[in-house]
Amino acid sequence: MSIYILDACAVIKCYNQAEGGEIVNSLYISATNNEITLKINTINLLEVYYTLRRKHSIKSAETFLESFKASSVIIIEHFHSNLFLEIGRIKSSYNLSLADSIAMAETVLSKGTLVTSDKKCFQIKNDIKEIPFLWV
Repeated sequence: MSIYILDACAVIKCYNQAEGGEIVNSLYISATNNEITLKINTINLLEVYYTLRRKHSIKSAETFLESFKASSVIIIEHFHSNLFLEIGRIKSSYNLSLADSIAMAETVLSKGTLVTSDKKCFQIKNDIKEIPFLWV
């Protein structure tokens, strides 16, 4: 089964119904139908939450979080030792934020595909060839 790791910006794009958000929505449907595995790290989910609080409202953010937690997306809440070390390797190797390093490390360890719209961060890093990306 294919594994996809969500980056915060992809989730926000879907929430805002922005161009590319329909791709994320189709991944939600596929995960619900048990056709794929869809995951997000709790730190990346936190990015979504505080962005929605800032740009929309506390109520919007809390409603989103409640429904997201009830969805078929697996929320990774623990940093096991392999993940910890992989995040450190990526953060020290690339000029990425900690949250982006976490999403990339989750993708590497799960042998999945990173779902993101953060082209300014990931795409211009032409040396990031160790994982596949699904651009939304």
